[in-house]
Amino acid sequence: MPPEATAYVAEALRRGAEVTDPAIRQWRDIMYGPSPHQLMDVFAPTDLANRPLPILVYIHGGGWTHGAKEWMAFMAPALTRYPAILVVPSYGLAPAHTHPEPVVDCLRALVCTRQKAAEFGGDPDRLFVGGHSVGGHISAMIALRPDLCADHGFPHEAIRACFPVSGLFCVYNTDPTAPADMKEASPMHWIDHASVPFYIGYGEKDYGRIIEENVAFVERLGATGVHLESETLGGLDHYGANLCNGDIDSSWSRRVRAWMAANGAPGE
Repeated sequence: MPPEATAYVAEALRRGAEVTDPAIRQWRDIMYGPSPHQLMDVFAPTDLANRPLPILVYIHGGGWTHGAKEWMAFMAPALTRYPAILVVPSYGLAPAHTHPEPVVDCLRALVCTRQKAAEFGGDPDRLFVGGHSVGGHISAMIALRPDLCADHGFPHEAIRACFPVSGLFCVYNTDPTAPADMKEASPMHWIDHASVPFYIGYGEKDYGRIIEENVAFVERLGATGVHLESETLGGLDHYGANLCNGDIDSSWSRRVRAWMAANGAPGE
């Protein structure tokens, strides 16, 4: 990983380790499948007076080769204060696990989340998906593939919105996920299937590829008529764009709360 990515991971893990507030209930290492990497963590408010709560399944990045659910635990205080429930899954990494395994893993985590929603105080039909970088790619693939959801027994209509942050929307033969069909592996290819609303954010100082793909994806997705909001996160790079998700007063957090309160896209 580049130095800036290493610094991001260290900061994310440091913040995640500080999630010890007794107002947050935690379930660690829930198995959503038989493989060692098929684990997820869940964070929910202790006070469930407003149950059932919306659930955000948020997927870590790492360029398909790195990452774990622990990278995203730092988001728990801001989400649970809303109140909402945060679910963060791990998934198979390249080179041992390549496309479509990461997407299918995260879809299985969604199935498990929906099955166990009541245990966490959540609403099985108010699910939101999102993710950072490659996690944005995976969440977009799930949101744009009702056929894939059906294949795995997941009701696509339970997904109320998709929140990719600095996501990747095109896959190339140089990417380590090594798809046999690059179009099939790219959210850009599935835009005509869009029905789930999207709120898309990326850093003003993000990587060039990220900015280029997000601009193109927003333009094409907007042409479908699906409800869409996009935001360039001022002054932030690829990693700062995601770290701000742990700040309850950040622009991203405020918009996500608004979307959750509306059970989907605000105003619809």
